[in-house]
Amino acid sequence: MKTLTATDLKVRCLALFDELAETGVGLLITKRARPVARVYSPAAGEEDPPQFTLADSVECLSEMI
Repeated sequence: MKTLTATDLKVRCLALFDELAETGVGLLITKRARPVARVYSPAAGEEDPPQFTLADSVECLSEMI
């Protein structure tokens, strides 16, 4: 896993995502030397989580009061 600061992520975000897609090596993002996020490439053939399959499937038919 590659470790970088939030500042580095902001500066090189798109290049890091390309690198992640190519290598599959995850990223550990730190802020003030504390881990704040981990970023992984999805596994090949991995399905979306159930909550994503419901996106855009609800329609509001009337105003709620």
